[in-house]
Amino acid sequence: MGLSWRDRRFHHSVNYRSVVVFGRCAPVEDANEKLAVFERFTDAIVPGRWAECRPINEKEANVTGILALTIEDASAKIRTGGAVDDAEDYELPIWAGVVPIVTTYGEPVGDEKMRGEWEVPGSVRGLGEK
Repeated sequence: MGLSWRDRRFHHSVNYRSVVVFGRCAPVEDANEKLAVFERFTDAIVPGRWAECRPINEKEANVTGILALTIEDASAKIRTGGAVDDAEDYELPIWAGVVPIVTTYGEPVGDEKMRGEWEVPGSVRGLGEK
């Protein structure tokens, strides 16, 4: 990801990733299957976090919908690199290049409403190490 700047506005561009998916969705009704999806989703974002949290209760499970998607067609597009200038534009005294966009994790900040002192759990500490 990044912004690609050229010496001519016409050639500015953006590097990106996109996916388009077509298919059919159906609600996941089985309680055990929903629980397994919740766990996989949580641990896909923050590995090990599911085991560190209190168990999900019935109310939470019931108010959160899960859809199973059967993918019938999909496409992905990724744009990388710099923009392309016309040959004569490379002679101009104007800066051109790519400014990367970087997403990083910051230092964890505990909830001020928590009672007592708590150590930041391993799953959360590990985010900044990736």
